Parts: sequence; structure tokens; C-alpha cells
Amino acid sequence: MKTTWNVLEEIVRAYPGGLSSASISNQVAPEVIRESLKKYDFGKPLPLDLLTQEVSDLFSKWSLHVSHPGYLGLFIPATTEASVVADALVALYNPQLAVWSHAPAANEIESHVLKYISGKIGYPEPETFSNFTSGGSEANHTALLVALAKQVPAYVNEGVCSLERRPMVYMSVAGHNSFDKIVKNIGLGLKSLRKIETDDTWRINLATLESQIESDISAGFRPAVIIGTAGTTASGAIDSLPELAALAKKYNMWFHVDAAWAGAAVLSKALRHHLSGIELSDSVTIDAHKWFSVAMGAGMFFTRHPEAVQVAFGIPAVYMPSQAQTEPYATTLQWSRRCIGLKLFMTLAEKGEEALIAQMEYQCKLTGHLRDRLTASGWKIVNDSPVGVLNFTHPQVLSGLISADDLRNRLELGGEFWLSTVPLPRHGKVLRACVTSFHTTEEHLDRVVEQLNDQLTNYSL
Repeated sequence: MKTTWNVLEEIVRAYPGGLSSASISNQVAPEVIRESLKKYDFGKPLPLDLLTQEVSDLFSKWSLHVSHPGYLGLFIPATTEASVVADALVALYNPQLAVWSHAPAANEIESHVLKYISGKIGYPEPETFSNFTSGGSEANHTALLVALAKQVPAYVNEGVCSLERRPMVYMSVAGHNSFDKIVKNIGLGLKSLRKIETDDTWRINLATLESQIESDISAGFRPAVIIGTAGTTASGAIDSLPELAALAKKYNMWFHVDAAWAGAAVLSKALRHHLSGIELSDSVTIDAHKWFSVAMGAGMFFTRHPEAVQVAFGIPAVYMPSQAQTEPYATTLQWSRRCIGLKLFMTLAEKGEEALIAQMEYQCKLTGHLRDRLTASGWKIVNDSPVGVLNFTHPQVLSGLISADDLRNRLELGGEFWLSTVPLPRHGKVLRACVTSFHTTEEHLDRVVEQLNDQLTNYSL
């Protein structure tokens, strides 16, 4: 007789191997799923082995399978086996990382892997602080709070109402929208967020940025934070980080790099130069659940100003086992916290850094292969990202004969591939492909080009 663990093991082992032959997604209305859930009225207990299989079937039938080799969409990778095992171990032991004494092994494991990544960024030890977060949004949120604690100390005790000069935050229009939420949530307001236009390469326009800073100084504002994006969501552009660092130094501002996706490239000698200048930043965001291929959610925050972290988050709590200001509950946004970093630790330890580096570099090579195949078929590439995001369109799209969204939807109905679309200035809505699954091969990319061409032909008939 099978136990629950036998059922779970079979599911975990079978899932990756069955992806290629499975449909990448199934169109379903919310009402259909809700109807199927009515049987679970919680009135009587169910056998866990049966429930495990049934929930797996629900996920399998009604999910967009982001581990599928044909998933070329957002920054959601296939997950490593070590990552799956790590999350199971964390659920089993349920360590509480709020204080070191409750989870000594878990806290030290996270610290160990964070020091490794921090060294790759180029931050000096021991004058740094880092922690795992739920994702890039929390890491960016942390960065702005720590930046304000450093740049505008009165903010911590007196709040924004006490400030004579409004603190201003600068980023490109192509930067991540998490910052819109953050400036609202921390009390600065959207009027404190300056979104600077980009140049022809989708990078922040440095001249426009400095002009805006000067204008804000003249208006009586306090330029406080510059955000550089290393791998924009839409086009994969990397801002000119050394130049941004120089501007931040010139105007005594905090320099944060949002490298949620492309930041993993600090490991690769072949790719590291694209992130030149990241080591000059005051803080960095990197997501492990993107290019490191671990399960969500796993963000990371790094800064070279540990004293500002303590100013931003330090708080006494008489009921906690320790009152030390260096405990995790007193140095992070979170209080109760899961062991997020074990999945990155186990992935790095099981695969080794060379294998992860080779995987990243191969995915960049695959993006180049896709670029060549599309160009040869008459498609137009409209971006030039060094880290694996491809934006493209077609004369038939530019002429209005068919829309990028229509092409994307028709492709998804085939069941083999999933692309996204994004609006780009000067090009309108374009198709966007990003290789995120380590199951993807050149053959899959050849096939997606064939299907895109078929859709164009069928639409023209």
C-alpha cells in the first residue's frame, strides 16, 4: 500500500520528465475551478495520500507550467531538485529565524551563502550587511528604508511630516514598478519618485537625470536616492552603473542597484563586466528565485552600511529571547521568518558554481540562437540585452495586419509555448522572449520560430 510520501515522491520524480509532452497551459474560467473545489467542504477528514494526489492533479491541470521548456515568459525559472528538497526540509523543521538562538544552523547557513554572493558583488567584508527576503520587492523596500535612515536620519523618529525638504528618489521609466508601491507605503508619496526617460538603448538617460536633480535642488527638494536597474523587466537593459555611482557621489545620494534578475551574473567571468559598477553601490537587490533557479520566493538584500540597517529596523522587544540589535527581527522588515536561503545554499552546494555559471551562459547563448533564427525569418529585433531578454516584432505587426497580442495568444493555444508582450517606446507592443527554464534547448527555439511563422502565414490566408 502506498503511503503519502510514496505518492509525493512519485509526483516530484515524474513532473520534470512529463513537461515536454504536456500542454504548457490550459484555458479555464474561474468558475470551473471553483466548482471543482466545492467537494472540499472541510466537513470530514480526507486521507492525505488521496488529497496529495488530487491537489497535484489540480495544479497539473490548471497551471501555467513555468518549468516547461517552452516557457519563454517572465523571470520564473524551472526549479532545481535541491531547491524542492530544501523547501521540504524547511517545512519539516520549521525554523524561526527571528532570533539566532532559535535557529542557529538555519541562520548560519543563510549567512554563509549571503557572504559568498556579497563577495561576488565586490562588497568588502566584514563592513556589509545582507539578508534574505520574500523577493525583490521586499529587498527594494528594505533598500529605501535603509537609504532614508542614512540620508535623512530625522525620518526614522519624526516621520516625513517633520522634513523641511522632500526626499526625492530617481529611477528610469523602465525600472520596476515595485518602487511605486514602496514610495507610497513608506510615506514619501508618488510625487517623490522621479521617473527619468531612457535613451535609445532603454537605459536611463544620464543627462536628463542630472538635469532633474539640479532642478529639484533649485526647487528646495532633497535628492536622496538614485536607483540603477540591472536588467529591466521589459527589455533586459542594464543602466550605466559607474556613471550613476559617480552622480550619486557628486550629489551625496544613496545609490541602489535593482539587479533582481541579472544580478546573478556576478558569478560569471564572461558576464560580470556587464554589471561593472555594481560594486560601487550602497545597496543591491538580487532574486535567487530568478536566474539561480530556486523556488519562489527568495530575494536578497545587500548593503555596505550595516549601521544604517540598525537605525532603520532596530527595536526592543522584551518578550524576545535576545535583545541584541543584530538579531534578524531587529535588522529586517520581517519578524517571524522562514529559512528562505536553504534552497540557494543547497542548489549551490549540490551543483557547484561552475554548473550554475555554465547554465546562465548557455541561456544567453540560446537567446542569441533565437535572435539569429528570428532575424533569418524576417523578424525585427528591437533591443540589445546582454543577459537573455529578446524583444522582437514583424513587418506585419508594424503594419497593423496582426497584433503582437494576437500572435502571442495564438501561439499559446498551440500548447507548446508561452511568450509575453510589452509596450516599448518607438515600437509599440512587441513580443518578448526570455529563456528561463534549464530544460529549454535550441530545438525548442527552432520550433517556436516555426510556429510564429506559421501563425503569420495562416493569418494572411
